[in-house]
Amino acid sequence: MIGGIVIMNIMLVSVTERTREIGVRKALGARRKDILLQFLIESATMSLLGGIIGVTLGITMAKIITLAIAFPSVVEIWSIVVSLFVATSVGLFFGVYPAYKASELDPITACERSSSLCDSVTQRNPCSWRWIRCARTSCAPG
Repeated sequence: MIGGIVIMNIMLVSVTERTREIGVRKALGARRKDILLQFLIESATMSLLGGIIGVTLGITMAKIITLAIAFPSVVEIWSIVVSLFVATSVGLFFGVYPAYKASELDPITACERSSSLCDSVTQRNPCSWRWIRCARTSCAPG
């Protein structure tokens, strides 16, 4: 539960920091589904990596205890598979809200909130940051 809340907070910060990227992707034709899938994959990958680290540390500790006090320990493969499945499921569950929030961003609003994008586009393109409205016309940077 705590790990899921941490993942959700990390993903919410990621969405906030990457508002510009999300806005540009949507302006260039990315669908809501594409953005949603991107953030769900990121949260699942992050939680799976945490699960792999946890399983590795657990197996290592079991082996150390076996060597230290001669107490036999057995790690079943099904317990590893279940733990990695649960870790990934937690990441997906707690990643839905940040992914949904990212997919709902309006490209124009995202660009307005990030002045550095507007400045960089203005320097490269005489159409200013409003190229988002005409991303598929001659106004688009390229």
